[in-house]
Amino acid sequence: MPLDLRLIIYGLGIVYEATMMGVGMATLLMARAKGDRALYVLGLGFLLIGIGDLMHTLGHVATDVEPFLWPAYVFEVFATALSITLATAFFTTVRLYVSLAEGKGLGPLDRALLCLLAATAVLAFMGAGAMLVPVFHAITLLRTLLAASVILMVIAGYIGCFSLLSAVRRGSLPTGPGAEGRRNRLVWGSALMALAVTFVLVHPFVIYAPLAMFVVAALKLLTLMSSGLLVGLSLMAP
Repeated sequence: MPLDLRLIIYGLGIVYEATMMGVGMATLLMARAKGDRALYVLGLGFLLIGIGDLMHTLGHVATDVEPFLWPAYVFEVFATALSITLATAFFTTVRLYVSLAEGKGLGPLDRALLCLLAATAVLAFMGAGAMLVPVFHAITLLRTLLAASVILMVIAGYIGCFSLLSAVRRGSLPTGPGAEGRRNRLVWGSALMALAVTFVLVHPFVIYAPLAMFVVAALKLLTLMSSGLLVGLSLMAP
């Protein structure tokens, strides 16, 4: 992707990451004030995805500034693995929030998602390690491991989104004053989150088409940011 397009994506990414971390901090403060364990878990998820994606952006910036500097390359590689892991953690907390808020506790699907999160972390960081070995077989292994970790992240993303939509359909979330309007916003937020996850899935297929990659990356950031605001504000309300 040309530098001017990358700079736009970096700027948009920083706005998105600041938004997710801001929603996360606000949600954590609200959860602490209300003594709401479920909301605390969700707030932590927002904070983690913001941090992970910020590290990813900084990794790309580092290699743009110093493309031949080994530490910059290593930082970018492991920042990518961290971003994949923490994004999966966020989608997992969305599902955990639904289970905890409905008073069900952690069920089989929740435990399976936690195992999926652990598997995603292992695959992503193994892939990052393989990227540091300059041989063809390691590159092939890298692509396989990273592709597997992204697929697991996408699975977690869809489960989280559709868990929220199912809770709205059941009428169990959100509750309290203005619940109907908040449910409408939550539906839109969940739908946009599912769309963002789809853009994540599409992203690897357009890496050799700069303009398409720019459009997909921009739409991914915009839909994630919008969904974060809609979901966070819908669930934080008293």
